[in-house]
Amino acid sequence: MRSLLLLTILGAALLAATPALADDWTVTKLRGAAQAMDNGTWKDLTRGDAVPDGNMIRTLADGHLDLQRGQEVVTLGANTEITIADKTGQRYTTVRQDFGSVEVEAEVENVQHFEVDTKFLAAVVKGTHFIVTADALGASVTVDRGAVAVESLASRRSTTVTLGQTASVARSTDLAVSGGGTLPAIFSPDGSVYQPPGGVPAQSGQATTGGPAGGSVPAPAGAVQPPETSPPITTAVLVNPADSTAAMRLRGSLGSAGLSDALSKTVGVAPVKEQPINLVTILIGLLIGIVVGALALALRRFI
Repeated sequence: MRSLLLLTILGAALLAATPALADDWTVTKLRGAAQAMDNGTWKDLTRGDAVPDGNMIRTLADGHLDLQRGQEVVTLGANTEITIADKTGQRYTTVRQDFGSVEVEAEVENVQHFEVDTKFLAAVVKGTHFIVTADALGASVTVDRGAVAVESLASRRSTTVTLGQTASVARSTDLAVSGGGTLPAIFSPDGSVYQPPGGVPAQSGQATTGGPAGGSVPAPAGAVQPPETSPPITTAVLVNPADSTAAMRLRGSLGSAGLSDALSKTVGVAPVKEQPINLVTILIGLLIGIVVGALALALRRFI
């Protein structure tokens, strides 16, 4: 009877602990130094460690770290600091990225459930593979697979970037897109089209209501958007243009520092075309190789 009672107590304890353990992320790969905040103190991480939900995590100059939970993986590059948290009672993960490089492999689901927040932009997905970089000058999102909804926290403008495309926001610039293929439209906070696919914003800061025929001035794909004359809006409402039912809200604010050339110069970069193979160059290389080989064989007889 006593044994049965003990087993019952142990079983109840395990069941009570299961939800907490399910929220933990496990260190599956580690190179260099990485640490987690524990009661106000940074403690070194080792492979196999579990990081509780809400704990701050960082890598040092030589550190690279993989955190995994189920099928989802968050990879931290060197000099990166993040905090991962889940909404209570919901299947929704938020990564707050202070600085550095974060690569996310999010499990594909039917609803938006994974979000990365920086000081400049927010990225939300239903499931994909993407990379977010952030520093004191700005932030950018590059997509390796799937699609990512991105919003500027200052202007509340949003877009959806796909494979090979990048969305970026600098300290005083608006949301800009670059990369291969037809660049996506950029939407105003009210859902109207601010910049049509591959186009530029309408003059005088007026949003268009359609494609190029909606009043915007034709320009090469990926042209840099001029900054707005009105003060930046500091309340952000995340909008996924591909899903009008998105209702998740964020709040953020930015300073009023000058334009970041480092990020703005990346806007509008067209994909590099591969150079055609030059047969003459190949033949010359082969002939040079034959001559060098023959000389080497001849010299070996005298050595």
